[in-house]
Amino acid sequence: GPSADPNQLMVGFGRVTCVPDDPLVHIAGGNAKEDPATDGLLDTIEITCVSLKKGDETYLIYTVDIVDVIGYNTTIENTIKNELGIDPDNVIFNATHTHSAPTLKPGDGSLPGAVNYGIKFCYKNITFVL
Repeated sequence: GPSADPNQLMVGFGRVTCVPDDPLVHIAGGNAKEDPATDGLLDTIEITCVSLKKGDETYLIYTVDIVDVIGYNTTIENTIKNELGIDPDNVIFNATHTHSAPTLKPGDGSLPGAVNYGIKFCYKNITFVL
């Protein structure tokens, strides 16, 4: 494992893919259509996390293949604070803004839960390098 020297900056990286349980979801790019639902799965949604850690301070940079986190950011902050023990002010959460991914809107199936799981899984499986 990495050195326990509190003055050493450690950098880590994690990645996970997630797929909604039901591939019939509303895609972000279909908001002008009456029923903007997919009929299958072409690619998975990837969540990546870079972690910078020095002593007791941890900073995270997440990137998720979704269009945005509007209306979902409080859920993400609660997950990061309450379940990972990281100060949300130390986290950058970036959506790639792809219009080919499902939305995180309520009622869009299992994707919000899959993203929450992915955020935790990604962090807990970070591989640190010196």
